[in-house]
Amino acid sequence: MDCVATTFLRIINDILDITKIEAGRMALERCTFSLREVIFEALTSLAFGAAAKNLDVFLKIHPAVPDLVVGDGSRLGQVVKNLRLVIVKSSLRLARSH
Repeated sequence: MDCVATTFLRIINDILDITKIEAGRMALERCTFSLREVIFEALTSLAFGAAAKNLDVFLKIHPAVPDLVVGDGSRLGQVVKNLRLVIVKSSLRLARSH
């Protein structure tokens, strides 16, 4: 049940964000954050779901990429999470079609 509530809350937040973007009212934070940490956290939940589907998840960040960057870490995390959902769904469709 907790997973359903979390998913539902994420959908509502995404809808609210889309509404803000369309209205030109999306405010981005500007703060220093760990790029590796944000991406790692966003992909961690993907790894559990992917393992259940016999998919592997790899993360490789080039050493030249700085750990600390300035921007909106929470929005970046949202983008990575949404991309991972698309990737997993696409991978599952490709696997089923072969």
